[in-house]
Amino acid sequence: MKKIVLHLNSKGLYSKFLLRLIETQENIKNNSKKETIPYSVLYERLCRNYSSPKSEIKETLFFLAELGFIEINCRGAKLLFEIKDG
Repeated sequence: MKKIVLHLNSKGLYSKFLLRLIETQENIKNNSKKETIPYSVLYERLCRNYSSPKSEIKETLFFLAELGFIEINCRGAKLLFEIKDG
């Protein structure tokens, strides 16, 4: 599957959420070679950053999966996009 390339010029909620997912994946890659971000790491990072319960974060993740930004499997989420500055 071809990755979606985002040019983030806006500072909207979903843009910040997608940036946070990229940061989370980079932290995971530093510790291991996994491409899938485990749910435990996603919930720990995103619930704390957005002061939201797991149910709201899960709903947002499924919304982003429907839009094609991420792929959800039984272990976690895999990002299907990359971010370009400008």
